[in-house]
Amino acid sequence: MRKEIEKLLSSGLTAYQIAKYIGVQPVQIQRYMNGETSIGNMTLDRAEQLYKLYLELKEKGEIEND
Repeated sequence: MRKEIEKLLSSGLTAYQIAKYIGVQPVQIQRYMNGETSIGNMTLDRAEQLYKLYLELKEKGEIEND
C-alpha cells in the first residue's frame, strides 16, 4: 500500500486535486508530498483513502501502470 501511495503523491497530481478527491485540506496532502510528514505516520483511514484513489485513477488510466 505504501508504494501505491508514494506513486499517487508523485504522479503529477497537485495536492489540491488529491485533497479534493478525498475531502481533506490540500495542506495535509502537501505535507506528505514534500516529506514534512512521513507517510508511515498517516492514519489508516487516510492511507485507505489514498490507496483507493490510486486504484481508481490507475483503473481509469490516469496513473501509469508499472
